[in-house]
Amino acid sequence: LLNPIFLCAAIVLLGGLVSMDTTSGPQIMVSEPLVSCAALGMLFGDPGTGILLGVLFQLLWLDYMPLGAVRFTDHDMAAFISTASLLAADMVYGHVESLLRAEIIPAVLFGVLVGWLGLQGTALIWRWNDRRGDALAASLRAGNAPRLSPAHSIGLGAAFLKGALMTVLFVPAGAALCGLVR
Repeated sequence: LLNPIFLCAAIVLLGGLVSMDTTSGPQIMVSEPLVSCAALGMLFGDPGTGILLGVLFQLLWLDYMPLGAVRFTDHDMAAFISTASLLAADMVYGHVESLLRAEIIPAVLFGVLVGWLGLQGTALIWRWNDRRGDALAASLRAGNAPRLSPAHSIGLGAAFLKGALMTVLFVPAGAALCGLVR
């Protein structure tokens, strides 16, 4: 098992990457629940549970396709935070196989709430990016040549920050909720 400080840092960084990969880039599918939950399982020293939860969440949100202007819950972050919460509760409160199965219920329900909250955060970032895009377009129309690379990097950073912040706020709350089952 990893040093707790390193484990926390790795989870926050992975949470930021999952959020960024879902909406902005690099879009290498690390945000898919099967991948992110399995990675969490390996970090926590319980790859079997990580893969099990990854399959569960992957199947739960299988038909959600980010096509066109469709808006749906932030299911990738919901799966990630639910899994991290469940594994953290398991680490803090001790491993009991029968309780681990019971903890899946509050973890999934908490994930639904987290997914909705993630959608609200994503919508805020989209509105902010729209205003920034309008400002860039106005600058182009005025004859200025704005640099697009910094603007794109700021958008990526905002998505990463949203995921890292969600991880810091919601994993401890989810772990406490899962711990109530005990």
